[in-house]
Amino acid sequence: MNLTHLTTRTAAALFCAAALTTLSACNADNPASDHKSTGKPTSKAGSRPGAKTNGIAKLSTDAIYNTATRANAEAGSLREQMTRKGTDADLRLSATECAGTVNKADEGSYEIIRKGPDVWIKPSAKFAAWMTQATGTPFSDSVWLHGAPTNPVTRALASYCHPELFNAPDTSGGGLKKGRATQLDGMPVTSLVRTGKAGKSVTYYIASTGSPNLVMQDVTGSTTSPDLTYSDFGKPVGAQKPTGRIVEAPKD
Repeated sequence: MNLTHLTTRTAAALFCAAALTTLSACNADNPASDHKSTGKPTSKAGSRPGAKTNGIAKLSTDAIYNTATRANAEAGSLREQMTRKGTDADLRLSATECAGTVNKADEGSYEIIRKGPDVWIKPSAKFAAWMTQATGTPFSDSVWLHGAPTNPVTRALASYCHPELFNAPDTSGGGLKKGRATQLDGMPVTSLVRTGKAGKSVTYYIASTGSPNLVMQDVTGSTTSPDLTYSDFGKPVGAQKPTGRIVEAPKD
């Protein structure tokens, strides 16, 4: 099997996975673990009645960022919703598990399940047709492809299942400025802003009550870096071997 086209066309997925190493998971005791953001920050700063401030806003910018990414990693699992031009994904992640869906506007969508050393991929009809055309090897939407994380096909397609969020959280910080305190769907958050060239910027939102988890990355002026929302911190992924017909993914 010639994977030149497949691995080239999925380079965007690999780039996205690399970009996500700047983020991480969360704490199972976080009171915001059921929070699912539905959009941008919506109101001025404020605390819920009885909510105790965690003091994250008093730290330096690097300390805020590092604390948030470490707190995320310590959760052990989370839900990540990603949106980037032409691609979106909704996945539940841990260091050893991954389950959810990736949708690429031009190629179609596919389901991912990863559990330990096993990866299963189920393409939609559109994505199976794209894979067939790109590689010259027939693919079907009626079967699951199985392979190891090192298999060239499953490695490329499961690149969104980035365990480094948990086992190697980014704590580099740098180039950050404190933004305004605000709320995400009523949850008080502290913000950090990293400004780039040509109006590009990334704003990180960290919970300012309960566990100081990173709950959102909001990108402005870039078509390659993703917007990210994190929720369900500490909720088990529960990945299981899929039912139905399973075939081995091509190895070369």
